Amino acid sequence: MSEIIFILGGAESGKSSFGVRFFKNFKGKVGFVATCVASDPEMKIKIKKHKNERPLNWITFESAQTPFKVNFDHQQIDSLLIDSLTLWVSSLMLQNFKKEDVQNKCKEFLNEVKKKFKQIVIVSDEVGQGIVPKNQNARLFRQILGAVNQEVAQTANKVFMITAGIPLLLKNDR
Repeated sequence: MSEIIFILGGAESGKSSFGVRFFKNFKGKVGFVATCVASDPEMKIKIKKHKNERPLNWITFESAQTPFKVNFDHQQIDSLLIDSLTLWVSSLMLQNFKKEDVQNKCKEFLNEVKKKFKQIVIVSDEVGQGIVPKNQNARLFRQILGAVNQEVAQTANKVFMITAGIPLLLKNDR
């Protein structure tokens, strides 16, 4: 039976680093699903920083352009870190996917990875604690990501909220 650990937090809260730390003493092979596109110099620096935090023996899957579609075949991986769910949801919204379609893709992906991996760590942004966005698309994004985050949190064995680099355990079903 696999364990799902869900990590939420705001921008620059330390959630990605916290996700990597789950595998610090892990003896098996870890797969890392990268969902970010290096679209500008600032993002390139951020991606490089995150890469440097990860062990060299991790297998990286670039999946920014193909949300919830990762080919794990022919890879001997025990556990998985997905960073981040936020960018997958954003990518699907830009492709005009509806809320229900995004939620269904997420559910299907979770069902797939639960069958394949011992431990799955998923990182996402908490976007529901700020003020109501003025922009309609921003409100829709917040609504869809909020629904997906709730879905993952319900499925997860453990849920953490990261604030200022400090983890707060919200759920522990194991």
